[in-house]
Amino acid sequence: MSIGVLLPLILISAIQESDEKLRLAVRGGDTAEVRAALEAGSDVDGTDATGRTALMVAAGRNDKAMVQLLLEAGADATKRDADGVSALTVAKAEASPDVVSLLRDAGAQESQEERLDDAIRNGDLATVEGLLEEGVDVNALDTGAYQTPLMTALELRELDIFLRLVEAGADPTREGTGIATTGENAISVAARQASPWALRLLLESHARQADSDRALMLGCASAAVVRVALEAGANVNAKSENEKTPLICAASAGAVDAVSALLEAGANVDTTSADGRSARDWAELKGFDDVVSLLTRP
Repeated sequence: MSIGVLLPLILISAIQESDEKLRLAVRGGDTAEVRAALEAGSDVDGTDATGRTALMVAAGRNDKAMVQLLLEAGADATKRDADGVSALTVAKAEASPDVVSLLRDAGAQESQEERLDDAIRNGDLATVEGLLEEGVDVNALDTGAYQTPLMTALELRELDIFLRLVEAGADPTREGTGIATTGENAISVAARQASPWALRLLLESHARQADSDRALMLGCASAAVVRVALEAGANVNAKSENEKTPLICAASAGAVDAVSALLEAGANVDTTSADGRSARDWAELKGFDDVVSLLTRP
């Protein structure tokens, strides 16, 4: 490698190391070290691989003095990381009113999407309406749980807001990306909550086979959810990762009405899960005699 190429790489590495020292000093709450790093030329807005700045680190520690120091050094309160998270986002998540106030005074503002999430969580339909008129992205993931507005409205049972989001074109198949929401979408939330009317509305507008099958499995203990999923085309004998069918799921939950609905739809009583147990075996194991009786009828 030529010296002409090597020198810029060495310089970039030195800058990155300097910026990392600043973030480490902030993380340790060492104001003297932070001042020294800044005086030595560290970029107050330098970022790590995820776009996280020293100001975001300080906000996450609820360190008002450090936030003040970084702002006085010229830190940009409006910067966001790769996930759209700002120092203000972090401060609000940490319930740090003093830090939130400092950041707002420095020009930090919630994004439209963050304002939408706040409005949904506060049950504020009027603000939701206003943001929709402004053109907010109705399918954007929030910066907390990383789930869609539709998922949040359903989880919190803000039904008027849920209906308004559906009307605005929210996509119920858009999946979350958070630790607890990866692979989840509004359809699976409706099924988990045993909300047949919401599930019917979502499946009628976006009926994908995978979604209806998953809804059937997730809502296996609710006869109403089972019927809605089957009406949408769910496979009554679909299998989960552990080879359980909706019938096995319903039987192991002791859900008599759901078991009846699945049997009426042609569920196979002989299918076994990965451990070799059938729906009847599971019902016997858990002592659900009424379910066992249903599954042993000729």
